[in-house]
Amino acid sequence: MGSTESGGRLQGPQQHYLRALPVLSPESLAAYPKRIGTDRSNPYFLSGAFGSLSSGLPVFSSSNCANPTPAVSGPSNETISEEIIEQIQQFKVANKPGKSNEVAAPGCTQQGLFTFNGQTSQFPHVVYSTPTPPK
Repeated sequence: MGSTESGGRLQGPQQHYLRALPVLSPESLAAYPKRIGTDRSNPYFLSGAFGSLSSGLPVFSSSNCANPTPAVSGPSNETISEEIIEQIQQFKVANKPGKSNEVAAPGCTQQGLFTFNGQTSQFPHVVYSTPTPPK
């Protein structure tokens, strides 16, 4: 994703726009009642976590890693053609019905605990404290 400005030889007011590359994954196809097996989300990365980018980032919760990845099948309709269904299966974005899991997913390593403000937990807790009166 990148933020940029139009400039150069364009006439009129300066424009700002955001370029983004959408990710095609099983999570982008539908809303699921529970996290699927390819989900590797982590809203609270520990400091330095991106140092392990090449081997796989740690996950917030590894409990969903064993969940199945859904299959996609027809029938085709006015929203999705049979060709699109076949391409989703061909490019391993979703499984074929009745087949084993063919959708690739990065490793599933549970992230360690945070220690923040003297408390150790899964994510940093911000707590209210009584202000110290000025001296």
